[in-house]
Amino acid sequence: MPDTHTVSPTLAQDDFDALSKLIRDAHREVQSAGGALLHHAMAAGDGLNAAQEKVSGNWKSWVPEYCFLSVHTALVYQRLARHREQIEAELERAGQLSLRAALRLIAKPPATSLIKFSIVSTHTCANI
Repeated sequence: MPDTHTVSPTLAQDDFDALSKLIRDAHREVQSAGGALLHHAMAAGDGLNAAQEKVSGNWKSWVPEYCFLSVHTALVYQRLARHREQIEAELERAGQLSLRAALRLIAKPPATSLIKFSIVSTHTCANI
């Protein structure tokens, strides 16, 4: 597919209106590509989630053989699909979201260790 966003050699470098339009159009494509990428990844995840329920035997060996992608990629797609609502809400709010940002968005917060404090009494009660 030809690149439609390259600067034409005949375009005068001082034609800032044309350059700014080219930049805005290209940026809009970048923004929509991120959202489209996530929607495609989530659609693949939906299919993988459905297939996993139906595949008898080792699902992890079925994925590369029939889907031609790594198990790791399949697991990422499935995870994105399971968090579709959260990802789509962020896309709506921010307008764009990279794959890496979507994965950070849905990452579980690190488990915090609960620190238990014990209160040691410094007073003794002689008359209890």
